[in-house]
Amino acid sequence: MTPLELGFNIDIVGIGTVGSTSASYLASTSASSIALQVTPALFNVFAGGSSDRGSLKSEFYAGWRATSSLTVRGGLTNFLPEYKTSRTLSKNTDRFRIYANLEFLGVRWTPKYR
Repeated sequence: MTPLELGFNIDIVGIGTVGSTSASYLASTSASSIALQVTPALFNVFAGGSSDRGSLKSEFYAGWRATSSLTVRGGLTNFLPEYKTSRTLSKNTDRFRIYANLEFLGVRWTPKYR
């Protein structure tokens, strides 16, 4: 077994279960933000680009298996939460998205059971 691994994970479909919260929205054409009630989408689906709906996450990673029970992994994750708002926003929509690209480094330990 090779000690190196490359891979990716991508959300295709899912269901959101979080309730609503308050948020501030700042349009690129405005100097001030507006207060809103927002709710994450209930149904999430990967459809490609701007056709995606809901909150989605993808991850690209490289890992190194140091021992049979210890792996070190690092990579890049793209998180795209989409919120439905309590009122219509710019571009005549009631949804907005936040794009976040984040690096990560993790250690996985898998105990051996007898």
